[in-house]
Amino acid sequence: PGLGQSPSPNLFVFPYDWRLDNQKAAEALKEYVRLALEMHPDADGIDLVGHSNGGLVSRAYLLMPGQRARVKRLITVGTPWLGSPKPLSGLKSGNLDDMAISALAPIPAVRKMLQFSPGAHQLLPSREYFELGFRPLVEDGYDSNTNGLPNEAFDFDGFQEVIARHFLRGPAEELLN
Repeated sequence: PGLGQSPSPNLFVFPYDWRLDNQKAAEALKEYVRLALEMHPDADGIDLVGHSNGGLVSRAYLLMPGQRARVKRLITVGTPWLGSPKPLSGLKSGNLDDMAISALAPIPAVRKMLQFSPGAHQLLPSREYFELGFRPLVEDGYDSNTNGLPNEAFDFDGFQEVIARHFLRGPAEELLN
């Protein structure tokens, strides 16, 4: 154990592609945790620290059979437990208001990428987000759902319908369930 390093590393950074399905990232995290614990056979578990979507991936990992016993603590910062309207802005315009992403890809490319990204779709506001009274998608003179009412604040079901019809492409099954 320890890859010949002395002392063995005790901080492991888990890189994953946030555009992909969170469950797939959690499955990769499971293997990563196994390898980290293999380097520290006397450890009584690990501490998981996740930021933003990393908290959602960590939660998906914890919910996998047999994984909860491997984790001593879960610490998250800025995790959108009920979803976030930020990916909605990206789906609509391609602008995520993130300088790093804007520097790497033109706004139209970001918009197209988000349309096909299950990870971004899983960040969209949940039913519970709407139950708290938030309305992240409001028509402002444009009849998005073509029902003749161009100034609606959508409930969750209306939100799902408009998002699926106008913004999502490819793997959107997780939103439509």
